[in-house]
Amino acid sequence: QSLANPIASAPDGTDATMFRDPSTPIFARDQNSTGAAHILMGAQLGGRGVVFAFRSALPAEGDSLDMQFRSTLITQSYWANSDHPLPRGKRKNSWEMPELLLFDGASDPAILKLSIDDLPDPSGAVLTQYDVFVPGRSAVANNDLSFEPTLPYWRRIDQGNFYASKVMRSPTSPDDFILWGWVREHFAADVNETALPSWSGFMSLPRLVQKSSDANGLTVRTPPHPSLEQLRGERLVQLSDVELTANAVLSLSDAAMVQGEIIVRLAPLPANATVELRVLATHDGATSYASIFVDSENNFGIDARQATGPGVNGRDAGRLVADDVADDAALSLRVFVDRSVVEAFVNDGAGVVTSRVYADANNTHLALFTDAAGVRVQSVDVYRIKHIFGDGARHHGTSDGELQCGDTCLMGVVILAALLFVGVVALVRRLCCKPTQRKFRRLDDDDDGDSEAGRAQEIVE
Repeated sequence: QSLANPIASAPDGTDATMFRDPSTPIFARDQNSTGAAHILMGAQLGGRGVVFAFRSALPAEGDSLDMQFRSTLITQSYWANSDHPLPRGKRKNSWEMPELLLFDGASDPAILKLSIDDLPDPSGAVLTQYDVFVPGRSAVANNDLSFEPTLPYWRRIDQGNFYASKVMRSPTSPDDFILWGWVREHFAADVNETALPSWSGFMSLPRLVQKSSDANGLTVRTPPHPSLEQLRGERLVQLSDVELTANAVLSLSDAAMVQGEIIVRLAPLPANATVELRVLATHDGATSYASIFVDSENNFGIDARQATGPGVNGRDAGRLVADDVADDAALSLRVFVDRSVVEAFVNDGAGVVTSRVYADANNTHLALFTDAAGVRVQSVDVYRIKHIFGDGARHHGTSDGELQCGDTCLMGVVILAALLFVGVVALVRRLCCKPTQRKFRRLDDDDDGDSEAGRAQEIVE
């Protein structure tokens, strides 16, 4: 075992098969703290999900890391008897892929990110692996990391097909983070193996994690990363001030579009109204399609039950809280379609839903639809996504009628590689420099556990 790649030992009683997924290193932002890297590990202890905190002093050049267990940061029993218990992850009784995001603020605001693996849905129609944000406070005292949830309140990061996400601090903005996750394949059990692809999912497009607040305290939005605007190519549609006809389809373009970005801004909706953006649709927009929808009750989601193809085309939905909606109750949709991957952002990332839509090869059109009168669309903009390898890019697809992966399916992987490179370089610089060479900024600029269980520093017995 290389001294530069130490093995972290799990506390006694930890399920060794569930001790994994080290976090991105966390560095203190308090000038009074000595240099140290804090690492979180997901685990199972006593049949419950836990997050362990490890610490290593920043080594002098030539020295190795010395990863030492410091505490149980939080356990699943926290809030066990509240109206909003932390999700358990019943398939493994474990928490995976923990990350801790430290923000500037007098109250030491922080967000804990967890990946939850619940029991599979018997029908297979609903994916039960998902990621959550838990708001709280975090600090470094005596060189130990602590985290305390502030309210019995947590939110899913994405309402659909998004799991095992990773986070790194933005190199351009110290209070922003970059997030990306795994968008898996989603096939019925009886699909012919010859129709299955030779890959297992894609990385999502990169998203920002930005601090905001709502009635329940600290929360975040996850809009698309601004760099994605550089991929905008030909503008296919530009509309403004359009009133939709109830129960009629408005075709947006005769041009085929299976890889693109669609931005829709809606005036405040009348009561009992639902608006659908239909993508990967037949030419009439009515026979086969996937629908990104929002309604007057602030529900949103992707409904692919009208799509045809070999995958499980289901419905994923969420609801915006009051603070996610503008004072004028206007709604916005920003949707990225990359053949079978659809990512939808509502109100600048206040609500996000991702889905795999296995549409027929000829379903390449866009349309708008509403079930109510008086719906006004402020604007619609549709762009093709440029090939990331330039004009000479080749298609990484299969023959018509089979599953396809366009050039931009690699977009998330390429961006991910670049982000990982930046992160690795930053980490190496931190870990290979003497501690005195680094400056730290103050953070100011169904379970039965008892009420004490789950506090920071606790180890489940």
